[in-house]
Amino acid sequence: MEHGSHPPPAVPGTAGARLAGVDALRLLALLAIVVGHVYIDDDGVDRVLQSWRLPLFFVISGYFFATRRLVRQEAAKRARSLLLPYVVWMVLLAVGLAAVRWPSADLAGWARAVVLGGSYAPRPWTTMWFFTALFVAAVLFRLLDRAGVLVRWTVVIGGLAVNVAWGAELARVPLSVATAAGALAFMAVGRAVRRAQDRGRRWVSPGVAGIALVVAFAVAVLLPGDFRPMDMKVGQFPLPAVGLALVLCGALIALTTAVRRIPPRLGAALATVTAPSLVVIAAHPFVLLALPPGTTAVPLPAVVAVAFLLPLAAGLLVARTPLAPALAGIPRIRPRGADRVPRPAVPVPAGDG
Repeated sequence: MEHGSHPPPAVPGTAGARLAGVDALRLLALLAIVVGHVYIDDDGVDRVLQSWRLPLFFVISGYFFATRRLVRQEAAKRARSLLLPYVVWMVLLAVGLAAVRWPSADLAGWARAVVLGGSYAPRPWTTMWFFTALFVAAVLFRLLDRAGVLVRWTVVIGGLAVNVAWGAELARVPLSVATAAGALAFMAVGRAVRRAQDRGRRWVSPGVAGIALVVAFAVAVLLPGDFRPMDMKVGQFPLPAVGLALVLCGALIALTTAVRRIPPRLGAALATVTAPSLVVIAAHPFVLLALPPGTTAVPLPAVVAVAFLLPLAAGLLVARTPLAPALAGIPRIRPRGADRVPRPAVPVPAGDG
C-alpha cells in the first residue's frame, strides 16, 4: 500500500493484525526514545534502550518496503512524508528556542544547527537527524533494488562496515547523509524478516525470535562496564552493539508481526495513536528543554509522562487538521466514518504494493 492510501482496519486473522502488531511496536519504540532522553545518565537504561529504539524504525521501514516503485517515486514520496516535516520542524523549533532563550540567543550556532542538521543539531533538534537519515537510506535502498544481489549486499555490508570503522568522522557529514549508509543494514534486516515469514522459515518463528530477544537483552545487560551502545546520530557503531541491535530489532519485528488475531477496535486505536509518530519524535526534545530532567523537583517518571503524552496529544490534534502533512507527514485524518486512519510516516508502511 502507498503512503497516503488508507489500509483496512486491523481485524482478526488478516494482515491487519500484522499491521497492528507493528503499530504496538512503534508505540513502544516512541516511548523508549523519550525514556532514553530523560534517563540520559542512567547506564542501565542506556544499555537496554539505546541500541535499538531508533534503528527499529529503519527495520520497520525495510519490513514494509514496497517492491514496485521507481526511484523518483520513492524520493518524491519520502520528501513529502519526511523532508517537508523536517524543514517545518527545524524552523518551528528554532522559533520556539528563540522565544524561550532570546536574551542569551546564539543565533550563529542555531543557524549552523538548522543548516547542517545531523550531529550538528543539539536540543531541541535532538532527533531531527533521523528524518534526513531515513530519507537518504530509503532512496539508497530503492536504488539498490535495481542492482544485483551481490552488488546490493556489498553496498549494505560496506555501508555498515565504514560506519563501524569511521562512524564519528562520517557523522560530521551534514544531514546524517553518510550515517544513512549504516542504516541500510537495518532496512535489510526488516526486509529479510518479511521475506522469511512469507516463505515460512523457522528462524523467524515466534519461539526462535523470543529466545533471541531474551538472550540479546541479557547480553546487553551483562556485558562489561566499558560496553558502549550504538548511537547512530554521533556515529557510534561499536561492533558488539551493532550485532546486538540487529538481533534485537529483527527479533522484535518478527515477534510483533507474528500476531494472528487482534481485536479490531484495538487495532484501530493503535493505528490512530501512532499516526502522528513524527510529532512525538520531533517535539519531545523541546518539552525536555522546558523541563530538564534532574534539574527540577519533578520526578523523572513524571517527566517521561509529560514529554511523551504532551507531543502525542498535540500530534493527535494536528493529524485532524490541514497541517497534518506538514507536521506529521501523513494525510489529514477525517472524521470517523468519512475516512480511515492513515499509517504514520515513521516509517512509511508501503510494503504491500
